[in-house]
Amino acid sequence: MKKFSAILLAIIVAATICCDTGFAARKKTKKKQQTSIEQVKSERNKAKKEKGETAKKVESKKKQVKVQLNELQRLQANIDEYQTNVININDEIDALDLKIKVIDDSVTVLDERLKTMQAKYATIVKKAYLRNRNSMSNLAFIFSSKSFTQAFHRIEAIKRISKWQKAKSDEIKRAKKLLDDKRRELNALKESRAELLQKLEKELKALEAERNKCESIITDLKKEQKLLQEEYKRRQKEEEQYNAELNRLIKEEQERQRKEAQRLEKARQDSIREAKKKADAEAKKLNEQKKKKDNKKDNKKDSKKDNKKDKAEQKPVKTPPVDNQKKEPVDNNSKAEKDNSKQGSAMLGTGEFASMKGLLPYPVSGKIILHFGSNTDPVTKISRHEYGITISTSPGATVSAVCEGTVAGFIPSAGCVIINHGEYSTIYRGLRSFKVKKGEKVRMGQALGNLRIDPDDPDYSQLKFEIHYKGRKCNPEEWLR
Repeated sequence: MKKFSAILLAIIVAATICCDTGFAARKKTKKKQQTSIEQVKSERNKAKKEKGETAKKVESKKKQVKVQLNELQRLQANIDEYQTNVININDEIDALDLKIKVIDDSVTVLDERLKTMQAKYATIVKKAYLRNRNSMSNLAFIFSSKSFTQAFHRIEAIKRISKWQKAKSDEIKRAKKLLDDKRRELNALKESRAELLQKLEKELKALEAERNKCESIITDLKKEQKLLQEEYKRRQKEEEQYNAELNRLIKEEQERQRKEAQRLEKARQDSIREAKKKADAEAKKLNEQKKKKDNKKDNKKDSKKDNKKDKAEQKPVKTPPVDNQKKEPVDNNSKAEKDNSKQGSAMLGTGEFASMKGLLPYPVSGKIILHFGSNTDPVTKISRHEYGITISTSPGATVSAVCEGTVAGFIPSAGCVIINHGEYSTIYRGLRSFKVKKGEKVRMGQALGNLRIDPDDPDYSQLKFEIHYKGRKCNPEEWLR
């Protein structure tokens, strides 16, 4: 019995120890599992945070790439302007050099001529002085004449000598004045040339600085080729969507004009037919009146023959004169249609717009940063075609109509307004607000709206300007003055 109790006690103690050990092991395993879950959560949060930071960095880089591309375009526009200025200044310097050479040669010739004149004059005066130094005075010379005729001749000779001396003196003075004027002109040209050289040096320094900035941006952009390609693809996609919508609106406007022209023509033809009907009815009525009048006259003649006495007692009936000339009725509706048609053609005249080539004002003041036609990207060296020009200007600048016309439509997503000028259309793109409405007549210089301000590039705004003619794109630079 005692032996059984001892065994039972040992079993209980062993079981208790096993339970404690198992509980401790389970507790340890659970704690380990909790630690592992917390680590996973921590790593997940860390990865999520790093992903968010990476996305922010990528977005920031995209913005930088976009701003750098815009800045690169502006720098290239500045470089083009500086290069043009340098060429113009060099041309002015060459022209001045030519003038300076001509005037310098002229000064040399005039100087030699003056010296010769002065030398001759001095020699003659010196000889006259030596010859007359010990002789009598002019008065004594005249009174010593043997006859009146001789005295007269001596007086005339003295006058001629005096006149010659005065003429030579005046000639020398004029030559000297002309020489002084030429020297002043020469000095002024040399000063202008020196100023132009300083200006040229300044322009060349600015050109070099712009080129260095340009090279720096190109180097930075080359490091972000992937993002650059994405930005180009985004812009290309926007351009495709915009062009599709623009072509649709222009076709709709052309179809509307065609239908309107057909309506006006139909109204004109209907008016002509109505007028013809009225004229025929009027002519028929006049003929009937004439027949009645003729019948009445015949009846009166018969009555005269039957009863002359009654005819004498009757008073003659005065018939109002009838104008047999056909008068075409005036159709007021037709006249109004013609007036409206004329007014419309005055506002939308294709010929009038075509006559403004090279005279149109700029829609906004600024610099052209993208020209019409093929433009080669300085980073990727990819050539792309521009259907208009892009003008960089002050933030939120006001855009004005370049010619009178009618608002044909809008593309709100592109901030675009289309102005119709008959078969021509002008397109203004990049506006954030519009000050006109569809169908409104606008005049030259009228405000159309304000440009958008890019939050990533708030120092400048850009306007894209296009001119279309029957679906064909025109170079706006050939039309703007």
